[in-house]
Amino acid sequence: MVSNRWAEPTIDDVEYRADALPLFLERVDVASKMRELRSHIHGIAALVVVGTDPMLHRVDEGDGTPAVLWWRASCVFLDAKPGSSIYTGLRLTSCAMHQDGDQQDTVREEFVDRCVQFATKLKDRPHA
Repeated sequence: MVSNRWAEPTIDDVEYRADALPLFLERVDVASKMRELRSHIHGIAALVVVGTDPMLHRVDEGDGTPAVLWWRASCVFLDAKPGSSIYTGLRLTSCAMHQDGDQQDTVREEFVDRCVQFATKLKDRPHA
């Protein structure tokens, strides 16, 4: 596996209403965990990290050169404040070249791990 196959992510602010979550957050396992955090945290905010399903893209220029396969993945960091009806946070999105053996689940896990490592490094940086 190439250690630098992911492009620098774009980072966007996101906001979701608790009663109208997007499909990737409405998965039973994710939605139930988010609701559990919101109701049982006793005033302590929690950070929810969710990887979306990566999409595999294929580009074929039709000129006889091999087609190129690449992944687009996102990871969302959401603030689950108790009692709030809004989740706010950040979405990191990046692309990576496809490698032999890649599966959607493993690509999602790889990108989420990289995002968590990135966020951890930011936390440890001295503030300017």
